[in-house]
Amino acid sequence: MEKKDKSNRFRNFLKSFSILSGSGGIIGVILAASGICIPCVLIPLGFIGAGIAFVFSFFTSYKWWLISIAVIMLIIGLIARKYAVCPIKSKISKSSLSQLNSWKFYTFIIIVILISLTQITFELALNKEGKTVNQQIPTENNIFEGSANAKVVIVDFFDYYCPPCSMLYIKTLKPFIQKHNKEVKVVLYPVSILDNRGEAAIKAAYCAKEQGHFFDMHEKMLARTEILWDKPKNMESFGQFFGILDEGTQEYFTKLFSEFPKVDVEKFKDCMNSDKYRTEIDEAHKTYKSLSLYSVPVLIINGKYYEGYMSEERLESIVEPLLK
Repeated sequence: MEKKDKSNRFRNFLKSFSILSGSGGIIGVILAASGICIPCVLIPLGFIGAGIAFVFSFFTSYKWWLISIAVIMLIIGLIARKYAVCPIKSKISKSSLSQLNSWKFYTFIIIVILISLTQITFELALNKEGKTVNQQIPTENNIFEGSANAKVVIVDFFDYYCPPCSMLYIKTLKPFIQKHNKEVKVVLYPVSILDNRGEAAIKAAYCAKEQGHFFDMHEKMLARTEILWDKPKNMESFGQFFGILDEGTQEYFTKLFSEFPKVDVEKFKDCMNSDKYRTEIDEAHKTYKSLSLYSVPVLIINGKYYEGYMSEERLESIVEPLLK
């Protein structure tokens, strides 16, 4: 397991490095090899690197750190542009080779700084797991499983269109709750972050609750993404994902609900056509944003943060000491 973790750390580091440096670093190296002066190297490194860092900031919980890097790189690019007075040479002459030799050391320093920034970014991301959430999460009015007065409280932020969320609930949380039903409280926090149509799914779960079928509907809607659990991200899987999105209409959820025995379908339809659960949906989203969360699934276990899919064994290792 330790060897696998080290391998994952190394892979994630390389991925982070390629994203943060990207084409800016490649162009910088090409320009350096062409004998172009330091400012000319820093211009593309600054502007392109800043753009890559800024775009990547929208896909991670470490937004402000990456935006800070983007601003720093942008400033470097602007300063370099202001003082870039040397001409770009089309061929490597003796003078340009001499110039290249004179600032090789500085090019090396730039690369070292870039790698250091990447490593710091990666370590910040790695170390966020298990950190304490610095605010109280309201759980009084949320649907939960387990014991109301449990010693261990797990808050599950999820989206009904998120394959890792469904895998976390069906493969990990459900058997875990069955095993520790009297010892833990699992609070469900449905949010819609992957697509606005997620609100219809959340509303369907609340409407099913009125007739005693919340957990039936909850699991049935999550299971729709089960076909994507082990699939690589390619055109086929994206097509299937968007197919799941497209079928998520009120009519579709009404059909799903009608498959349960002895239910009032007309009452369910009236509920779906109303906006009676707007407050619950908005409050959940507000709480999610106030915690500076930008992805799902996220588990908050007794106030500590864990992001992404987690195996039942991993969850057991976290919760077991808390039960003693």
